[in-house]
Amino acid sequence: MTKPSLLRSIYQPLLLILLLVSTNGCKTDAVTMNDNSQQMAWMHNADPQADALAALDKNDFRFMALALRNVVIPGIEQSRSLQIELRCGVILMQGISDTVRKESQLGLMKQAHEYASKYNAVILTRCNP
Repeated sequence: MTKPSLLRSIYQPLLLILLLVSTNGCKTDAVTMNDNSQQMAWMHNADPQADALAALDKNDFRFMALALRNVVIPGIEQSRSLQIELRCGVILMQGISDTVRKESQLGLMKQAHEYASKYNAVILTRCNP
């Protein structure tokens, strides 16, 4: 077997495997995207003030945060976020990310931000570093 044909016999299967692996990583899972909306359905009838008071009754002083490009604590100045996160802790809201693929996700993000902002205003009365 000549050297070029030997190299070709080695590289062709490797290229095929690389192609299969790289294209598989680009799939979008529509079920996961729908699950995020369902995962956040509890928020429609939630009362952030009552939820925060219930957390405080259990000595849970953590702030509600969104995992976007950075951890965002709605209602708290960015300059104080790290100090609050270290002293009081945070709860990351599940189902919210900085990736928006459709209009309904924008509304969900806005609703989550408003809920967390109201929740955090109550928590701030008891955990204010």
